[in-house]
Amino acid sequence: MKKILISWLGRTDLRAVTDGENVGLGSIAQAVLALPFEQLVLLNNFPEVQLKQYLHWLQSIKNIPVSTSQISLTSPTNFAEIYEAAADTVQKCSSDFGVDIDMTFHLSPGTPAMAAVWILIAAGRYPAQLIESSREQGVNNVTIPFEIAAECLPRLRENQDLRIQERCAAIPPNLPAFEEIIHQSDSMKRLVEGARRVAPRNLPVLIEGESGTGKELLARAIHVGGLTPSGSFVAVNCWRTTGRVMCVNFSTPCTGSPPGVKIPPFQPLRCARRFCLLGC
Repeated sequence: MKKILISWLGRTDLRAVTDGENVGLGSIAQAVLALPFEQLVLLNNFPEVQLKQYLHWLQSIKNIPVSTSQISLTSPTNFAEIYEAAADTVQKCSSDFGVDIDMTFHLSPGTPAMAAVWILIAAGRYPAQLIESSREQGVNNVTIPFEIAAECLPRLRENQDLRIQERCAAIPPNLPAFEEIIHQSDSMKRLVEGARRVAPRNLPVLIEGESGTGKELLARAIHVGGLTPSGSFVAVNCWRTTGRVMCVNFSTPCTGSPPGVKIPPFQPLRCARRFCLLGC
């Protein structure tokens, strides 16, 4: 199981490069020297030149593979931005290194808001170990007290569930694109109402139906009423496409392609990134 340390890059870590006598090694270097991590993942909201200097210095102390994410924050205490960046980074780690990983979040580098977000993520979506470190105390594991875990975390999840239910039950917004869908039956009314509710939300939508039933019309309405209405809407006729062509179009490289030949990404798929892709 691959042991991965995920951490924000802190100001004290940067100071360790030039002022080690006063600040010591910094929290991150302490951790990678004390514990057998095989990969270091850093989130950085400092200028990239400072990150490069730190990485060069760190490699002179401990030769460890490092991957970085450059994060732009409006404020180092903006919980929403910090959570999004941290969750995206952890998700990318799961995708890049697979499920057989042992993740540890470092609480010491960064702001208290960053540490709080790590605790929430570790107790919720992505179970992970927590550590802290200091020049005086060294590196230590952090355990969330039972009283906090039992009292606070279920309430946080409950509040999230209530907000989701309230949004789902909200009156569908008046989206003109749906007026083009002509329908009379109760089942179609329910379908269009559900599509109106889901359109302004960042959720994947699967539309099923026989040929000619208006799947593309409904998909276009959801796209126009969605978060990126000015973006591309790309319709791909998968029914008329063979398995090998689909492989070539949607993956790089394709299984069975000549050795050393890289097939470029499917252009419509690239156009639809962060927008809307309909396969029918």
